[in-house]
Amino acid sequence: MFAVCVNVFSAEHGGARPRRSSLRHGAVAVITYALCTAAIADERFKLVDTDNVVEDRQTQLHWQRDGTRQALNLAAATSYCAALQLGKARSWRLPTVKELISLVDEAHYKPSAFPVFLTVSNLYWSSSVNTQRPGLSWTVNFSDGHVHAFREALDFSVRCVSDQ
Repeated sequence: MFAVCVNVFSAEHGGARPRRSSLRHGAVAVITYALCTAAIADERFKLVDTDNVVEDRQTQLHWQRDGTRQALNLAAATSYCAALQLGKARSWRLPTVKELISLVDEAHYKPSAFPVFLTVSNLYWSSSVNTQRPGLSWTVNFSDGHVHAFREALDFSVRCVSDQ
């Protein structure tokens, strides 16, 4: 199904996701895109161990499916991940902003995470610091898929990752 999806967009939209404002063929292209991303997500993500661990077959990372329900500051978020015991993975950590943004599905909005993930809030911490502004670290907003830098003392949700 993935090859069919690529062919549809190569022919009609130059291989890129169509912008809603530029669609000339109506909602069919948007629906097709949503179905294609769902098929890609089904191939990419797999629930493993428990219902709260998701394997990303593309990156070989294992993700906490739902993240924290309680918001934490960056130091507490880092400690939370280091102490997490979930599934068969032995070592959990706070993801980099690059890893975390890989969970954004541009076909979805509010939440913008791939549907396999249970998104309990909007903003999630990453371990990536803003090198231009000390004291700020990067977050991913899973409402709209954008990246923002915030003070490390603020409280946001956490979704841990494991390399195992």
